[in-house]
Order: sequence, then C-alpha cells, then structure tokens
Amino acid sequence: MKPTNTQAKALKGSVALKISNNRIQLVFTALGKRYYLSTGFVDTPANRKVALRKASLIEDDIFKEKFDPTLEKYKSPTGKITPIEESNKISLLDLWSKYTEFQKDHLEESTIVRDYGKIAKRLVKFPKFYLEDAIDIQNYLLKTYSTETTKRTLKHLSACCNWSVRKKLIKNNPFVELVKEIKSKKIVKYHVGPFLAHA
Repeated sequence: MKPTNTQAKALKGSVALKISNNRIQLVFTALGKRYYLSTGFVDTPANRKVALRKASLIEDDIFKEKFDPTLEKYKSPTGKITPIEESNKISLLDLWSKYTEFQKDHLEESTIVRDYGKIAKRLVKFPKFYLEDAIDIQNYLLKTYSTETTKRTLKHLSACCNWSVRKKLIKNNPFVELVKEIKSKKIVKYHVGPFLAHA
C-alpha cells in the first residue's frame, strides 16, 4: 500500500541522529537538499533528549512547510544548538574520549578495543555523567556490577581523571578515595582436620 501524502511528507522530513566523533548531529532532507546540523555536544542520554526535541521541531516545520533553509531558527547565536551541559560541568564521556585518543599512541589496538571499549560501553549506561556525580556513579556500579568489576571500572575512571588533571582539563580527581573504599573479597581457605574429614 502506498503511503498517503501525509505519511510521505513525514517520511521525507524525518530527522535522524548521527554520532560523529562522539558528537551528536541531526541529519535530514528538506526542500530536496541534505542537511547536517551539528549540535555541538557530547553523545549522552541527556543530550540525546535535547537533540530529539530539536529534531521534532524541525520535522514539524518540514511537515507544515515552515522549514527555515538557513537553519538559523534551529541554532543558538553561536551557530550550534546549545548543549544541555552547563559550562561548570565536566562530562566523563568527553574526558574518557580524550583519554582514549591519547592512549591509542601508547597501547596496543587490542587493548584499546577490549579494555577501553568496555569502559566506554559502561559509561553510556550511567544515569549521570559528571565529576560531581562520582558518588552516585559508584553506587550505580555497585548495584549493577560485581565488586571486582566496580573496582576495576573506578580504577580506570581514576586513571582517566589523573591524566585529565595533568593535562589541566580538570582540577581534581574525585574517584581516588572511591576506589579505596571498594575492598576485594578475599577467599578464605579453611583447614579440615582429620576428625572432620572422616566424620
């Protein structure tokens, strides 16, 4: 069954989110032209929600034939969509991306893919992404993963933050003490006496 005119317009005017270099772009076709609108912010669940709201506005304008081909209506004064992150908040995803890029020159590719990739996948699932949320991140990890995985993840985040401090990207590392709080479980071996062994 062929789509109605309304459905056809909706399909043609649909806006897709594209992730490029860990940044969100809005990609769509309007008035016979392909557009790539940079949002200017890091790919996080919170920022995706903002991008989706902007995408809905563009889709609605295309459908109502009110689309602004100059894109000025959809940009902030700086030329990009204003990100949700406030200037005083540092995104862990952003720091981890920079840290990983730096480590690519020093580590094997397999290590980057295996170890650093695992941390990146965990990071995008975090309910919060900022340095000020370090305690909430620790609690989330403890509720979601094993003690060993939690400690290993926090160690990686701590190493990332130590590097970020050296590069003057941040002022301090909030994960140092949180790593120390996680105690690994020790396996206790009990000696079984001959009497118990034959009981």
